[in-house]
Amino acid sequence: MAFLHLVRLNASVNAVIYKHSPNQLQLFCKQAVFSILIVILLYSAASAAVCDTATQPAVGGGFYSPNWYSAPPWIYSSRYYTWYDAASGYCCQRLIGCDGTVYDATIACMSFDYNPPLPGCSDCTTCPDGSQACSGAVCPAGSCTDGIQNYNETAVDYGGRCGTCSDEIQNGDETGIDIGGRCDTSTTSCSNNISNNILLSLNPAEIMPESETEISVIVCNMGNKVPNYPITLEAIAPQYQSGSCNDCGGHSHDTNRPIGDFLSSAGSSVGSSIQGSTNINGEFKIRYRASKFGGLETIRVWETEEPDIRDEKRLSIRIPELTLLPDKQIYVKIGGTNKHLGPPISITDNNHYGTARTVEAISSISVVYYDKGGENLLINDMSLPYGGGFDIYGAWDSDIDSPRCLQRGHCTHRVGRNADISGTGQGGKVTKERELEWAIKKVARDMQINIDYKYHRNHYHFTFGE
Repeated sequence: MAFLHLVRLNASVNAVIYKHSPNQLQLFCKQAVFSILIVILLYSAASAAVCDTATQPAVGGGFYSPNWYSAPPWIYSSRYYTWYDAASGYCCQRLIGCDGTVYDATIACMSFDYNPPLPGCSDCTTCPDGSQACSGAVCPAGSCTDGIQNYNETAVDYGGRCGTCSDEIQNGDETGIDIGGRCDTSTTSCSNNISNNILLSLNPAEIMPESETEISVIVCNMGNKVPNYPITLEAIAPQYQSGSCNDCGGHSHDTNRPIGDFLSSAGSSVGSSIQGSTNINGEFKIRYRASKFGGLETIRVWETEEPDIRDEKRLSIRIPELTLLPDKQIYVKIGGTNKHLGPPISITDNNHYGTARTVEAISSISVVYYDKGGENLLINDMSLPYGGGFDIYGAWDSDIDSPRCLQRGHCTHRVGRNADISGTGQGGKVTKERELEWAIKKVARDMQINIDYKYHRNHYHFTFGE
């Protein structure tokens, strides 16, 4: 039927052309109209083919909306989902009406409807938050602060689309990256409905390498703190498994990773595992000093006589506000190894982090030097994502302590203010020393920043002020 309408339209246009136009114009217009109609027919056929069910990715593949997480489809009552067909570049949307009718459509990739109307729905649907959607209404999107476990959350307003307290992203009601709000670790009292429980808190929950936090423990029974109760505390290092470790702070090796120490009242180390008892007020407090390396450690406590009653918190050990040096054509990032992933051997870049001022200075020096010298600088190791010790050969403390690090490198590179930079000349030197010196002086003057550098082995070692 659609084709007959198009033929009639073509015939009507032809009649007008013959009546009012010369023969040559008649032929040109006929061909143009016919070409347009053919394009429309071909596009319609291609769109329908793209969005047929054969193009749907497997669960967990491609990406889906309305959320943009790489998770299985977020489905409203199993009636709505969208997907992206990478082969064709089309985005597809499927609606399944309450009467079972399937509606497919090709849509613009950035115009997904978060709450599309569901055709043919006159009944009521129970939504993930417990509410009812009736007469064509759709389920509410919900939020990460609605006090309800819904959609793909793994707990109330936690997990799934709401993120977690160890995903290295500030989300939900967090006041910083994985701290504050729902990630608040402070514990001062027993809940009235808690029977025989143990609670641990960290103050603060994020510290810099070799810094300290206070650990507090209370044992509760029927809403009351229990005095003189034996407990055991242990610090646990992040584990590198199956070729990756999101908690390891940029280290891709795990053998004998150093851990921090609990401290006596006099400030001396008492080890990474201790036993004690709550005081007459039902509390136990102790300080903990982190190791020299960045990452997420776990502090765990349990009742010594009943090990299954336990609690644990994540302690983030990092230099705050380090940022990744972006990819640019004016320099080449190098230096990645299987100990600390980075280019050119890996698309994961863990060895080019610095403070915002350091990143800006390196970019500016590279621009000025390229303009003057016509050469790309090679940017080697800076700092790791969490900062802290950068054990270049993966030997932990023995790599970063003097005197060994003086020979092997990276005594510094801990706080985001150092970078190893080389040129394309012999021995890692730049081919135009005068132009490099001029670029450094110009950037130092423009940014009002101190920049120290010296040639070391096969590169220039830079230290940037703030």
